[in-house]
Amino acid sequence: MEENINSSNKEKMHKSKTKPAIGWFLLGTAILFIGVALLVHIFSPKIDSLITADGMLSYVISCISSAATVGLAYVAYRQTERANSMAEMMTEQSNLIARQANELTEKSDKTAQKANELSQQANALSERVTLLEESRYKMEVRPFVLVTNWEVKTGRPDGDNIISYQMADCDANDTVSIVLELTNTTQCFEIVQYKEAETASENDKTPTKWGRSVVNRNSVSIGIPSGESRKVCFYANKKFFAKTEGHDIDIQFILINRFGDRFNESMKLCVMRLNWERGDCMIFPQNYKVQEYAKDHKTLLE
Repeated sequence: MEENINSSNKEKMHKSKTKPAIGWFLLGTAILFIGVALLVHIFSPKIDSLITADGMLSYVISCISSAATVGLAYVAYRQTERANSMAEMMTEQSNLIARQANELTEKSDKTAQKANELSQQANALSERVTLLEESRYKMEVRPFVLVTNWEVKTGRPDGDNIISYQMADCDANDTVSIVLELTNTTQCFEIVQYKEAETASENDKTPTKWGRSVVNRNSVSIGIPSGESRKVCFYANKKFFAKTEGHDIDIQFILINRFGDRFNESMKLCVMRLNWERGDCMIFPQNYKVQEYAKDHKTLLE
């Protein structure tokens, strides 16, 4: 805006300087033409000359033509000067617009950079929200139990906080038990039910399948409140568990959350040592996996 004002001021100053000079030039030319005609008229009687009235008329016409030519030249000069001035003004305006466009481009680049930074922050925040939502889902919706303790006993233990599953036929004098303590690590009440298990053997091509039978109990499952533990007992005769020591037990449980949704939890129990007489055992639970209880068995946690 300031540059446009300066250019218009320069043009006005230039016009104010050229107008008086051109006026004096035109005035001097007219005086010259008139002065020559008067001199010729005054001195012509005293000097022999071939100048006649027709010649003087031709001289006057030539002066008029010259004046017209000078006027046209002046008009052309003024038009050229105006065109040049307008061209300079347009050039200055174009340069100004170009500079403003460059400034806008720089501002837009900065704005785009800030937008990218905000987008990255939004993505990071979204990832954190997703992690929090996954954590909330794990703690509130998806059930999970952790094997926190284990023991072996002769006979079959009983009580309110324990559920016993019979793996094979046995009598009272030949009954041994493997007891697992399951802890609910989520924030919701859940129901745990034994599904199936098998003992992998290196010599046998087929693993030993564990049965599932509940005696003297109306339910085949046990409820575990949040943060609490319950025991699950697996009992059979000693011969059934003879191949368990030194092998892995692949075991699965059905978990039901507070909404009635069913999940399948599987794990591997590495049995390093079993001694029924001393009540000594060493078991390493590992490879926990929770899946939706459906045909596709979508994995939720490994």
